[in-house]
Amino acid sequence: MSKKSNSDNTESTRELRELDAKVKRHLIKKNIIRTVTVTLAVAFVVYIIWHVITKKYEDYSVLSTVDKEVGDNTVTASYKDGFIKYDNDGITCYDSMNKVLWQQSYEFRNPIASVCGSYVAVSGLEKSEVIVFSEKGKLVTIDTLLPIMEVDVTDVGAVVVTLYDGETSYIRMYDSMANIIYELKKVTWGDGYPVAVAVSDDGKRLALSMSYVGKGVLKHKLMFYNFSKVGQNEVDNFVGEFESEDIMTEIRFLPKNRFLAISSKNMQVYTYEEYPKLSKNAKFGYEPKSVFVTDDRIATLHDGTKGQELDVYDMNCKKLLNKKLDRTYENLALSDKGVMLYNSDHACLINKSGRVKFEYDFDIPVNSILWMPGKNRFAFVNVRSIQQVILK
Repeated sequence: MSKKSNSDNTESTRELRELDAKVKRHLIKKNIIRTVTVTLAVAFVVYIIWHVITKKYEDYSVLSTVDKEVGDNTVTASYKDGFIKYDNDGITCYDSMNKVLWQQSYEFRNPIASVCGSYVAVSGLEKSEVIVFSEKGKLVTIDTLLPIMEVDVTDVGAVVVTLYDGETSYIRMYDSMANIIYELKKVTWGDGYPVAVAVSDDGKRLALSMSYVGKGVLKHKLMFYNFSKVGQNEVDNFVGEFESEDIMTEIRFLPKNRFLAISSKNMQVYTYEEYPKLSKNAKFGYEPKSVFVTDDRIATLHDGTKGQELDVYDMNCKKLLNKKLDRTYENLALSDKGVMLYNSDHACLINKSGRVKFEYDFDIPVNSILWMPGKNRFAFVNVRSIQQVILK
């Protein structure tokens, strides 16, 4: 009896060992399969990311086309999900598939336009009329009585115009019903001349880039005005002034109560909630040949030691990218996805990391290129047509 019991125990022990070995082999096999699966999945994801990052587009497909007449000197600008085009005879608004949303005829020999949010304002240089549009079409016509030098529309439909009568400049704001909200008067031989004007999206803050003669020397400064309750406590709503070494030719209000000013030597960022305060001042170290500004990026083209270079900065004046170029470009268009550099016969798309994503030689000369909503979508404006395209 005892011998049988020992035999049974030995057999049971052997079976348990075999079972344990099988379980271990199964677990090892399962872990190997799981590891291989995860590795393959990670490798696939890495490949997809690498493919997207390194993919270079070689051509494009035309999604829709708007034909232009021979000799048409149309100017285009991005608007909502589409664009506007305007010339001496009128303005037309298109959606993302080139469908006409609205249009208006006029006679402006040298048309100028401004776009902000849902609003568009168009006028003619030295004309005395401004036409304001919303996304539904014409909103109001404003008669300024004096020649217009500059026009800026706000996100609430109010319009700021710079007027000039030969000796005095007037910076005047109208609401969307053509009522005058405020007016600033600047005598050229005393106050100077407004080189550039910027207005905040809500229309409550205004900035002027002024050039004036002081003690026989040409000088430059920025002047700030606040038309909210804060500015009502100040004389003429004036809330600050900053001298500058050079003419600030590019001035712009930014999100988060910030303000940007750019000259041929430097760029400055101000905080400006109630009163302006200089936050950042950075010298370029070169003279920009071309500048493009968005709400969060600044791109410049300039001459380097061995050819042209592209620099991109954030709004803290930190350089995000320096790219040495193998040819010279005249124009650039910046977005949060990258920079499109172009001449009439060639275009080059560079992503945020500095990688070239697209290069193309045009058969028909290109006047301008616009970024459009959607991945890899652009509007190519040439002498014959406006094409909405997608890269491939």
